[in-house]
Amino acid sequence: MSKVLLGVFVGVFVGAFTYELINKLNPDLVRKFEAKASEKINDLLDTESENVVRPA
Repeated sequence: MSKVLLGVFVGVFVGAFTYELINKLNPDLVRKFEAKASEKINDLLDTESENVVRPA
């Protein structure tokens, strides 16, 4: 259990450090990535009118 917890901690720390480093060196790249990720999430969560169940 402690090895898993350590692995998660290291993964989160490295990810956050990498994000901050890239954000400091190239903020436009991070903004583009955030916009693209936000668009993908919105597409996944967006309900189309065709998919909505209508009463009979």
